[in-house]
Amino acid sequence: MKKIITGNLSLEAPNHRGWVVGHFMEKETGLQTGNVEVKWAEHKKGEIAERLEAGKRERTKTLTFLVRGKYVFFFPDLDREVILDKEGDFVFYGANLGYVRRAEEDSLVVVLRWPSIKADKG
Repeated sequence: MKKIITGNLSLEAPNHRGWVVGHFMEKETGLQTGNVEVKWAEHKKGEIAERLEAGKRERTKTLTFLVRGKYVFFFPDLDREVILDKEGDFVFYGANLGYVRRAEEDSLVVVLRWPSIKADKG
């Protein structure tokens, strides 16, 4: 592909619930792929999301890393809490693992998930 795509993730991400690359993107954007999903996610202090079932994807792996702030994951199946509080801290987890996440401070995280599978539940 001899093409250059530019933009600003802070402006583009809200159009797709934070996701900016993946099978679900419009083909004409050049950002549609089945190889990987990328999310640019800004979360306000106190924001909590439970993904106990939705997080249990059948085949995908997920890597979330902290750009700024303080972000906490709790994995009930493992009774394990992971705190991301330094730039570059990350958590990696495989398929079939639900979680609860919360922003302890205003936070920015980047999420990579692969492969990008339309039929994967979650």
